[in-house]
Amino acid sequence: MSAVASRIERAPGGASTIVPDHVSEVNEKIGQVYLYTAATFATTCITAQLSAMSGLAAKVITLLVGAHALTVGIGLLAVAVALMAAIYFTSSRESVLKHSLFGLFAVFHGVVFSPLVLINSSAFAAAAATTVVMTGGLGWLATKIQTQFERFEKIMLISLSVIAAASLGSLFLTGVAGTIAHTVSMVGGFALFSAYIIYDTQMMRKELQTDGVQHFDVIDRTMKLYLNAMNLFTRLFELFNQRSNSEST
Repeated sequence: MSAVASRIERAPGGASTIVPDHVSEVNEKIGQVYLYTAATFATTCITAQLSAMSGLAAKVITLLVGAHALTVGIGLLAVAVALMAAIYFTSSRESVLKHSLFGLFAVFHGVVFSPLVLINSSAFAAAAATTVVMTGGLGWLATKIQTQFERFEKIMLISLSVIAAASLGSLFLTGVAGTIAHTVSMVGGFALFSAYIIYDTQMMRKELQTDGVQHFDVIDRTMKLYLNAMNLFTRLFELFNQRSNSEST
């Protein structure tokens, strides 16, 4: 039997209840994931700032707007996917290697997103601060609401496919079609990734309550929250940047 089983008691009427010591362990692990997410996001933001100050961000912009922009974009995506795969397939028992890969992943994103600092540093800072507040707030909400987002898993997966298609479409489509694709990507993505933060938090709690804390991989769960937060961040940056531009005109 798992360690969880030893901490489950039968309440009057036969229902299973989780006793306080296990509840504390579950909350501690979820809190650890959120602390890791905050630290990873902070690493990305600091790296972006340092890249902008060192001139590296300007070089990234040159690559992204150059003649081989598509090739560069595909290459950056390939690096990100390769790092994600390396992190997921590295056992939690290899703690130093797994943490090193995850730190590299955060730094890599900081370099990739560093041009945003040059575009509008104020919007970058505002988006970063809002992302932290929203992610923490949604995580808190996930522990309070009765609705289990697991029941919407298929709908959310379909929505993710639509958002991905709209994001790609907004890069290539023009006119009304391009505007619609961009709106779907922005508004739909904002709602979807907010929902995913709640979903992932609830699924963490369910996993911990079912399987216990022994096999819970904090880095893997942090990866999901971090990617959700980064998707919120990019959309928030665009909103703050648009508002800043409208105020200056």
